[in-house]
Amino acid sequence: MPRIRRDPNPDCPDLVEPAKSGFIGSISSTKRLPAGVNAASEVVADLSKAMIRMNELISIAETKFAQTNLGVEVSVPFDDDNEAGWESFVRFARDGKEWRLLVAHSFAGDGEGIPKQWELLANAPRSTRVNALAALPILYEEMVDQARHEAFVLNAHLIQAEDFLATVGRG
Repeated sequence: MPRIRRDPNPDCPDLVEPAKSGFIGSISSTKRLPAGVNAASEVVADLSKAMIRMNELISIAETKFAQTNLGVEVSVPFDDDNEAGWESFVRFARDGKEWRLLVAHSFAGDGEGIPKQWELLANAPRSTRVNALAALPILYEEMVDQARHEAFVLNAHLIQAEDFLATVGRG
């Protein structure tokens, strides 16, 4: 039978010494654990729930944005606590056959503007996802504005085409 060796430090768990058979035992769940272990377990559980909810919200946003059928790809910058000179963008765009939320980072001084390499928001680091979620209302407004602009331009071209076609064959 393994013997339990008591540690004089009350924040340390009791240690189980090997039995004579050479088998090394483990700390029993009934033994003392440091107070921080329980607190950390609670924090991990809370963080896990929050991460699951954040990923659900990203999925919901992608679905709802796609259901608008606006059919426009837009990007907006957002504050991602970047190092000096770096910019972050959140984008709603077609990724293959699906409309997805994407993020990218670029160096502001490279003169290229919006980055060319994007990753799925759902796969980005936690801090990036949190900060990008805060930019979704601005992204949505930009989607509506872009669709409104495209409708205006399309209608202007349609009027020009109709006017032109009305003159064909008259003369």
